[in-house]
Parts: sequence; C-alpha cells; structure tokens
Amino acid sequence: MPHDDRRPFHDRAQGRPTVLAVALALAASGCASAGHVVPAIDEGLLLQPDHPAFATRAPDTFHVRLATSQGDVLVEAVRDWAPRGADRFYNLVRAGFYDGNRFFRVLPGFVVQFGLNPDPAVNAAWDTAAIHDDPVRRSNARGTIAFAAAGRGTRTTQLFINLADNPRLDPLGFAPFAAVVEGMHAVDNLYAGYGEGPPDGSGPDQERILEHGEAYLVRDFPELDRIRHARIVATRDEGTTATAEGSGTTHTVPGSAEGSRFTLDTRAGSPAHGGNHGGARVVARGRARHPVKGGTHGQASAGAPAGTAPAVAANQDADPADVASQDAIIGALYDVISGPPGPRDWDRFRSLFAPGARLAAVRPPRDGQPGGLWVGSPDDYVERNGPFFLENGFFESELARTSERFGGIAHAFSTYESRREPGAEPFARGINSIQLHHDGRRWWIVTVLWDSERPGQPIPPRYLP
Repeated sequence: MPHDDRRPFHDRAQGRPTVLAVALALAASGCASAGHVVPAIDEGLLLQPDHPAFATRAPDTFHVRLATSQGDVLVEAVRDWAPRGADRFYNLVRAGFYDGNRFFRVLPGFVVQFGLNPDPAVNAAWDTAAIHDDPVRRSNARGTIAFAAAGRGTRTTQLFINLADNPRLDPLGFAPFAAVVEGMHAVDNLYAGYGEGPPDGSGPDQERILEHGEAYLVRDFPELDRIRHARIVATRDEGTTATAEGSGTTHTVPGSAEGSRFTLDTRAGSPAHGGNHGGARVVARGRARHPVKGGTHGQASAGAPAGTAPAVAANQDADPADVASQDAIIGALYDVISGPPGPRDWDRFRSLFAPGARLAAVRPPRDGQPGGLWVGSPDDYVERNGPFFLENGFFESELARTSERFGGIAHAFSTYESRREPGAEPFARGINSIQLHHDGRRWWIVTVLWDSERPGQPIPPRYLP
C-alpha cells in the first residue's frame, strides 16, 4: 500500500480495524453537573456486549479523565459530533473497558492508538460488536479523538488521538466525537520507541494483543505507557469554556445542551514522518473480523514524571530488620522483587519507600529517537511489573556497591545482575542509583534510578567486583 494512502481502518484481509482516534469523553456537562454521579456498568457485563446497559444514550456533553502513566488527560465528548461513537465510548468507560489499556501504537506527528483490553476474553467478546457509522461533522484536528475502522460498519472499541492536524482522514469516514482539553502534553510524551507493528515494523502485533492480552505486552514491550483507569467526571458548569493547553482554534459546538464553546489544541505537532508514519493509514491487524487497534510514540519522555500519580503512602509497619541499615534495605529491595513465577510481597516492597518516592528507568535512544525516562511511584512499579512476575521467574542480585553518606542522606551505586532462575547466566546487568534517607529511626528509599549495560555502554571497572 502506498505510504501516502495510509488511513485508519480495519484490515479486512487480516480481519482487524485500525484505530486512528482515541475518543476521550469527559464528564457529562449536559446531565453530569458537579456532584452528579454517573452510574457505572458492572464489569462482569464486559463479556456481554449485547446487554441493554451498553445501549444507554450518552449525555449531550460529558468528560472523561484518563489517568495515564504519563499523567492525567481530560477529554470532552460532544454527542452531536458523532452520536453513535459518543454513546459507545460513554458506555465502555462506565464498564471499565479502557482500564489497563496500553497505548500500543504511537506514531509521532500522526496518531496514538489504543482500545484493546488487557483480558483476551473481553477482546473476543467485543470483536464483532460493531456500531453503525457516524457522518463526519468535525475535522480530525490535533487532539481530537475518533474510532478506528476497517471499512463501513466496523467500529468496535479501538480509538485514536490525533497528534497533528489530519484533515486527510475526514473524507475517509473517521468521525471525531471528542477532544483532549487538558493534558495533551501527556499524550505527546507517550512512549513511541517500539515503532509500527507488523508487517511494516517490529512493534506490538495487534493479533497477539487480542489473543494474549497484557501478558504479551508486559513480556515483549514493557515500556509501553498505559491507562490506569478512565472515569467519567463532573468538571465544569454549563456554559463555560474549556480550553486546551496552548490551543489556538476555538470551535463552537452547535446543538449541545448548553451551547458552550471549547478550544482545541491545534499547535503543530512533530512533522509527519515519512514512510509509515507520514500517511493517513492506521491499520488494525488481526483475524478477519472487526477493528483492532495498536500503537507507539516516537519520542521517549525525557525525565517526565508520571503525571499526577499519587505519592505512595509510607508504610510504618516495615520489618525492622529490613530498614535497620543501608545493607539491610538494599538487600530487602533485591530480595522482594526476586523469585520464581508468582506473586511478590508488595506490602513489604512498599514499606521500604519514603512518601513520594519515585522509581525511574532509563530508556536508551532507539531507531534515531532520543532516549528518556520512565518515572513512576512504587505503586506504578507494582502495576507495571506485577503481571510479569506472575508468569516469569526473575532474580536480581547485587554484584558490587559504592556508597557515600552525609548526615541523614546516602547514595549508593548498586551494580546488579538479572537472571531467569538461580544459577543461570545473567541476561542483563546494570546499575541501580539509590538515594536513601535516615530519619533517626530507620532507613527509607527515596529514589531508585537504573540503567542497563548494553553495546557501547559497558559497566566501568570501578563499579565491578
């Protein structure tokens, strides 16, 4: 397919629709004023897409807050723009469908794609639950959200957020129903280092996401950002104006309950890349059925914190033996994450960290893209890595350490090796940079920042035994 003919669609040959726009609906202005609680749909009904609960009409305007691993994103959905799309998004959010979704296809200068559930059984249930098309009433401007499709009548659950103005998608039938009004910087920072998926690249395979869910992505694409949860929220009174950060184009919303206006962020994103990223085609891979979505983003977030992730509350009930010395707390850190496939003692893990503690992993430059950081709280680490540990053995041990201390602060460069099982050859080595605090009673971990050894970056001899 010519690169300049790319578009968001369901790949009929492989049976999957591609998601080009992510509809992020926000709290209903028309019927969700401050204090109004939008009733949720029981998550157990996610395996029953034909249940009447999923036929509920959405409010004229509503808002959805996406709590992502890069920060909060607030979306405003306007039913008049694309009624069927808005209704579908509204009901999927109410049922928790987007909770835990990965941004599996992020193409800088084009789109961010998501909308495949972590549970393969849920994906299978919605695979053929398509909705009828909506007419395109709003252009695919930067920050707008739409459903991916593979032709007429193939929209199911996958969405995409436009990272740039993409008017070429309008005549192809991609109908925006919502727009990001706050937090577009978080969308721009989503991890894009894995690139396009098969057959055009080596990024996440939509078909394998459908069949294996989160386990596949955690194992093979652990750096992908995610939606922790998506919730309908009450945000503004009727008649107010919502303005996206750095926006420049005001769009009047005729036909909405309150006749309100809001401003879309139409700043030019990074220029459309050539090759697969530059055109208008977003392909959903999969079995010959309905839309499937996927994504990556081109720029790693250089040191961006994980948005508004709450600081972990200090656990005052740590085992005194774990926090009595620097040796003890660093040893406990390695011990608690190591073991055969199965759960870890995450309460013990949390008890090692100070309030507001952060963990961060260096993302090396890749495929011409700059490097950056994944940054998160201890709870973010648990959420990100817990599923992996359930299915995989992982043993990390300290190989050497250099430390310095002044008063109540200390810093350790702790050289590590990682193995799949005890006694096996290490599959990775690197250095954990650990900052510690002593409060007069015990030691706390304040930050852990790590980078791995790789070609061109060997561990210096002074940090080895």
